[in-house]
Parts: sequence; C-alpha cells; structure tokens
Amino acid sequence: MDITQFRKIDALGRLKRTAIFEAAPPEVPATESEIAAIESAMNIKISNKYKQFLTEFGGGNYGLAIIFSAKKNSEWYLPAQVIKTRGYLPPDYLPVSDDFSGGVYCQKLKDFGACEEIYYWNLDGGILKTDYSDIFELIGNTAY
Repeated sequence: MDITQFRKIDALGRLKRTAIFEAAPPEVPATESEIAAIESAMNIKISNKYKQFLTEFGGGNYGLAIIFSAKKNSEWYLPAQVIKTRGYLPPDYLPVSDDFSGGVYCQKLKDFGACEEIYYWNLDGGILKTDYSDIFELIGNTAY
C-alpha cells in the first residue's frame, strides 16, 4: 500500500472512530532530525514507509494501535522499545507496534535496514509472517 491509499483509509477510519482519536490523539509528526537520531542511536535504517508514517502522522497512540515513536519523550520511543524487547524478540527484528496482548509487530532487519514486511512475535508462536506487506497495511487493519 502506498501513502496515498493509506491517507484515504485513514480519513475514513478517523470518521468512524473520531472519539478514539480525540480521547488519545497521536503524537505530533516526527521531524527528519528525530528520524536521523533514532536511526543513529540504533545503528539501523527504519523502513521507508515507517519513516513516512512517522513524519506525516506521528507515533504513539494511533486509534486502536500503538506505533513506536521517534519522539524521545514518548512512552513509545522506538529505541527504548528495542531495549525493552531485547530479552525475547530475536535481534534481527525491529519492533514497530505493541498489540497489548504480549505480542509485538516487527520488521525484519537485513544489512542494517528494516524491510517493509510485517512480522508478529508472541510467546506462544515465536515469529510469524503476517499478511501485512508494510506498516500502512498493519495500521489500516488494526487502528480503526
């Protein structure tokens, strides 16, 4: 899914779930310097679509989803989430979202960069490939 398609899904989703977005609004969008800072701190490149999402929509609470953030003061700051998941998430996966049920949505790391495809980790099944080809599909199917 590209960002234009996601914008349409997002606009419809926000109309249907206005109260959720008003009760817990997303963080302000990330700046390019904040993205560069998290990439430098973790020594990886986040995927292009994840970067697009963070710089246009922000992270943190996003409707019914939590998207890990580039904002250093966020409860959902991505480098802090990487440290938090280090004890159980395989090191070649980057966490991008928490499902509040003990599972984590993530992207596979290859050559110091994150791939677009979304995987899911949980204690019962380990790493599973999802049907989500990118973060836009993940959010489009979980946030509204």
